[in-house]
Amino acid sequence: MLLIAMQVSTADTSLRVSIALANQNFTDVDSEEHLDELQKHLYLKYQLLDRVIRARKLHHSHFFTLSLDYGHQHFLDVLQNQKYITLRALERLTRRIGDVKYAKQKWFKWVRECQDEEETHRDNESKKIKREAALFKRHAKGMESRRSALRAKEEKQRQEEYLDKAYDERKLQEETNVEGDWDPIEEVVENDRGNFVELINHFLWREGLAAENTNPPSDDATPRIMPDEARLSSEPQKTDIAKAVLSSLPAKPSKASTISKKLKAKKDNIDEVPTNISESKMHMRQRLRDGTEIHYEPRKLRVQGSIVNPGLLKKSPPIPDDEIEQLLEEVSEIKHLLFCRLLLSHAALLPAALRADNLRDLCIKMEKPDLQDIRDACADQSRSDEEGDDAEFVNDEDETEDEHGELDAGPFFRSKPGSLPPTWKPEREKQLENMQQVGDGLPDMTKEDDGMVIDLGIIDDEAQYRRKRMVVKVCGRRIHNYRSERAMSHAGWFHFSIIAKDSDLYDAIRLCRHWDEFFELNVLAIFLYFPASNWLSWVGDHFRSQLLQLFTQADETSVRQQSGSRGGGRRTHAVLEARNFVCAHIKRNDPSSRRFIQYLSMQTNRLLLLVRDARTGRIISKPPEEDLWLLREKSGIGRAAKNEWNIIKKVGPEFFKEVEDHRRWHFGFVEHYDLYIWDNAAGGNYVDLYNAIQGMLVKAYRFCKGPDFYNLAAPVLKTITRDEESQRVRKIKPDDAIGSLYDKIHDEKTKFLFGDGTRTDAEPPKGVFYNAADALEDQVLFPEEFDVKQSKALVFREPTHRLHKLEHGGPDMHKFITGNSSSESDYTDVDESDGANGLEGHAGSGSDADSFVSTDESLSTEGSGSSEADDSAIDVVVPRGHKKQDDPYDVEQDFWYWIDKEKAKCSFRPIFHAADLESGANKRYTEMNTIIKKMQRYNTPGEIRRIRCLEILKWLGQHPEKTVLSRMIRDMRNAYVMMSLFFPTGFFDSKSGLECKDSLLFNQSERMRRLPPDRRAHHGNVCMLKELWVEWDTFHEDNVVLKYPFEWDLTIRPIIARLFKEGVLATSRREAGSGYAIAAQEPGRKADLYCDYRLNIDTIRGFSNIIDPRTITIDSLRRRARQFDKNNPQARFAVLKLWSAAHFYPFTLAMDKRWEWSFNDGVERVWEWKFLPKDMPYSEWSVHHNCKERLEPFMHVFRGKVVLKRDLFLVMGEDEKDLLKLATAVTFAIQTRPWRLEVDLWKSFVNVDLKFLEDMDDKWLE
Repeated sequence: MLLIAMQVSTADTSLRVSIALANQNFTDVDSEEHLDELQKHLYLKYQLLDRVIRARKLHHSHFFTLSLDYGHQHFLDVLQNQKYITLRALERLTRRIGDVKYAKQKWFKWVRECQDEEETHRDNESKKIKREAALFKRHAKGMESRRSALRAKEEKQRQEEYLDKAYDERKLQEETNVEGDWDPIEEVVENDRGNFVELINHFLWREGLAAENTNPPSDDATPRIMPDEARLSSEPQKTDIAKAVLSSLPAKPSKASTISKKLKAKKDNIDEVPTNISESKMHMRQRLRDGTEIHYEPRKLRVQGSIVNPGLLKKSPPIPDDEIEQLLEEVSEIKHLLFCRLLLSHAALLPAALRADNLRDLCIKMEKPDLQDIRDACADQSRSDEEGDDAEFVNDEDETEDEHGELDAGPFFRSKPGSLPPTWKPEREKQLENMQQVGDGLPDMTKEDDGMVIDLGIIDDEAQYRRKRMVVKVCGRRIHNYRSERAMSHAGWFHFSIIAKDSDLYDAIRLCRHWDEFFELNVLAIFLYFPASNWLSWVGDHFRSQLLQLFTQADETSVRQQSGSRGGGRRTHAVLEARNFVCAHIKRNDPSSRRFIQYLSMQTNRLLLLVRDARTGRIISKPPEEDLWLLREKSGIGRAAKNEWNIIKKVGPEFFKEVEDHRRWHFGFVEHYDLYIWDNAAGGNYVDLYNAIQGMLVKAYRFCKGPDFYNLAAPVLKTITRDEESQRVRKIKPDDAIGSLYDKIHDEKTKFLFGDGTRTDAEPPKGVFYNAADALEDQVLFPEEFDVKQSKALVFREPTHRLHKLEHGGPDMHKFITGNSSSESDYTDVDESDGANGLEGHAGSGSDADSFVSTDESLSTEGSGSSEADDSAIDVVVPRGHKKQDDPYDVEQDFWYWIDKEKAKCSFRPIFHAADLESGANKRYTEMNTIIKKMQRYNTPGEIRRIRCLEILKWLGQHPEKTVLSRMIRDMRNAYVMMSLFFPTGFFDSKSGLECKDSLLFNQSERMRRLPPDRRAHHGNVCMLKELWVEWDTFHEDNVVLKYPFEWDLTIRPIIARLFKEGVLATSRREAGSGYAIAAQEPGRKADLYCDYRLNIDTIRGFSNIIDPRTITIDSLRRRARQFDKNNPQARFAVLKLWSAAHFYPFTLAMDKRWEWSFNDGVERVWEWKFLPKDMPYSEWSVHHNCKERLEPFMHVFRGKVVLKRDLFLVMGEDEKDLLKLATAVTFAIQTRPWRLEVDLWKSFVNVDLKFLEDMDDKWLE
């Protein structure tokens, strides 16, 4: 009955509407109380339905066991349906309640922010009141001491006189109908306003201009404050700022006499403003005349007796009196400009806004202004009106593109938790970036908590606010309504150091606008230019002048202990390893900085480097994750090698935050790089790390002699000089006939000594300064710096070629999963823009290198015919009964095929040719590719060529899947095009062929005589001529280098730089290489690069089962050709040569095996080969074996018509047609998957007879 009653009398009217409960979503109910009532009602209904259903089931189990009463069963089904509908309604109602509550709670955050803002405003106001109380407490302290009994005796008489006069004035006011009545509150406010004005005059050195030139008052004389009217009329010839302020006040005639009388009554009992609020002119004069004590930082290595620091002074040098007076006048002007700027920021230009509380804030601000305000005032002194509306904001954020040129790549492996992020910015830089973005990039004026800033901005047509720049006249002085973003002059910083006497050099660094200003400030501070004691902490500090030293005891911290041995108890170990590290800053977008980073990145065997771009936050260079540790430990039982390291500290976000907290100074700009440099080996001496960094700095700035160390500071040093008696450094005046510090440094009498702290020599150590070998290396690494047409300095960037991307990021697995990489045109090797990208993305840069254009279309669809023709030919190639497309999908096979295509995308061939240093090789390669491209576009025999390619594939027994077949047809077609150039095809009769007909490539007889191979020998260390090692063996003994000729550096360092830039060489993190790079000279050739790996020959295993290519002699090749020609009268021959560079073969080395073939150069750097070096022991064996594997699947088809000798293929055809098919098949086998190798047509000879082979020079067949 209760359930029926609930259904009849529903608790909510929304349930009585025509909408059924099953369709009710309660969207028309917005009241939270109403929704709660509905929820209670439905929940009660749900409980009652549940009870009724259970009761009916119990009743049925007792009285209707046969379940034949269908009426009762129907009623039970109705109840269950109602229960289900009620349950779903409860769910929708609960969701609606959540939506309503969420909509209301969205306002909670706003209310909370309002409350926090009000609380902050109250706190700020409380602080202001406390500061005001402290200000007047000092002011009134002297007043209280002079209140005597005399005032008490005269108080009654003075009050009577005051009341009589006030009564008379009141009557006179009523009679003359003067506006307003006398208000005692307004009188007090006006009195406070006068006191604030008096304080402002004191801050501006205007309260007693004549007092300093007269005798001080006697002790019994009571100092007095002049009335406002008298004070303002005391100097009518000058523009008084206080007068300008008071003149804007509204006139109050009724209380003028009252205020005058009250001030007159108090003038005998009020002291003047205490001088400790702001330094007086007298105290400043005394400080500049006597100097201040210098506070040096303790526990710092300081060098004295040099040009920079002749001696450690105890006090700053004094300033002459004539200069002091001029400085005081300039400081006074700056104080007035500071007041005008603060006045402008308080909106005090409006007369209605000049209240006592505004003047209170102004006084508090004038007493202790922000350093930024002082800096702005010092900068205003030298600013001109020309910077007005048309002055543009100094900002070099004009680079919108990603200037680092890093390729977007999906990582092959997901980043580990805690790994180094790609970008990181400290909170300080984020706040600085937000501040610079306010007002469309324009810096705001000084803001107050009450928001009283003059809004001189405009709103354009797009409703976008932007602040207008203008020159504003305030109190007779013209100032700009925005801060100067330009570098402040030396005189401005000099005034800043005098006014802000309690500031230090770190505060000034934070106020610098850009790097050049910071650098000049740093130079001036080091040379004792500033008279402030806190600005001289870097004087003589050699380490801190350029680097920030953070950790210097890695050799003392590293501990290695191990106890126990066989039979002597259990073995235990405890190891703690630490690395020295240095944090530094360098200028951004600077050629020297770019060279410095590049040099450091090439010293991975000695140190590791991480570079962060402060402007973008990007980490543009970093070592592998496993090398980021700085402090680690391991301990336990057993051998130490079997335990895992516990990383205590490593370079990462936490370390960055710790460094930020540790630093005592920060930049106010972001145009710089943050460098984190640490040792590669643990337990090293900090001095070694510092010397390595300093050596790279010398090379980066290209210092060639001692005086060059001061070339960077030359613009500053040429403007200052040092007094020999007082050791004071000052600015050179226009009429001074005196030499500058720069002249003294470059004087012939100045000597430079070089040493390591234990001894000094007049001659620098070998390799310290920038030399000819460094210049040759720079011409390869930074060719744009030697191009007079390119003036813009490029930022540092890591190698941008795709091989570097593949090695460090891996292929994009997303493409394999989604199948987006199926397009063959995406994997072309002919992208001219890719070229042979080096460090800066310039292809083929070098002194004697020719640019080239790769036009190999084996991986592209251009000129290869339609895809339908390829698909229609599948039935011709794939035999009946072969596995078809609908057979089970082989994921693993498809994955590795996709991996090969991704590797092919890295464009190995352009990298190879860019690193080929053979004279004229790239020019010939470009010519060959141009001819091949024209042949590919020659469409007359296109259909015939396609059918022949398919027939050759079928002849070779290639039956791939459809997805692989289309790619294979293109490879075969490209091989056919290359070989058909040397057979009659009608191509040279066409218009495009006539241009190529006279090429030396097709005049093979002339090419054989004119171009014998002029390149270094291909022999490895096993077969190399013994004469090449004679000179080198005299320079080293027992793997210890005794001497390394400088002439060798001139030869090999440009070659190494070229190979490194193009991606063939990589830096090694091993402290020493497996060999040495030397310069040797073969007979008839100039000196070239060779690597000595002879010590590793005995350790090489695995070549016993490989054919020795030396057993296949040139005579044996010719005998085979003679025998074949004897059996086949129309025989034709082809000598195909595998392309290889002068120093390496186009075969990759496994990444875990590269260290085995690393080598040291002459400047203690270690390099690793990425590709098979020709100097490697048994390199001929390896190349012969690899080429044999390429031919092995087809040798049963060739039937002895193809002979291999290392990288040379002798192809013998019964006639021209047979030779074309065989040569095409061999070329296809060489150049197909994985699409890295190719045939060098300039060293190959196709479709020649036996006599041609007999007449060939043996060098062609080596």
